[in-house]
Amino acid sequence: MGSELIGLSILWAILIPAAGALVLSQLGRWPNLRETVTLTAGGALFIDVSGLSANSDAYNFGAILGMGSLMSLAANPAGAAAVLTPLAPDIAAATGWPLKTAMLSQVTSFMVILLPYQVAPVLTAMLLGQVNFGRTVRMCLAYTAIYVVVITPLNFLWWRWLGMFGSG
Repeated sequence: MGSELIGLSILWAILIPAAGALVLSQLGRWPNLRETVTLTAGGALFIDVSGLSANSDAYNFGAILGMGSLMSLAANPAGAAAVLTPLAPDIAAATGWPLKTAMLSQVTSFMVILLPYQVAPVLTAMLLGQVNFGRTVRMCLAYTAIYVVVITPLNFLWWRWLGMFGSG
């Protein structure tokens, strides 16, 4: 059974990008739709190859944080929300979490700010205040490091204490 599951996962890992490329080739005149298809195909591919599974709450939480962070980097937090929210039922099914927890877990990734362009107020403040781009990037990276190392684990422990990872 294990080798069949691996074979199926490999098949999906090939078919998802191929289907995305096929749809992209038909969307040449609509750039926003092209970006949506690209990010959605990436999210679906992530769910397939990330190894999300029941009884791996900490891994699942970290993997969703990573996926959302990459989506935010590719678009911005608002764009990541537009892509990840429709994938929430699939994430809930893969993790065994309630739908509410799957949706809320995506929000944690919106706070990972690696570059100023991801959040318009940071970029605007940088430009209006004539702050050096390098200093702003260092501030964003420091903020992200604190968020990932301190706040995210505390958030996970809080949710576990509240019982949010249970079936439901």
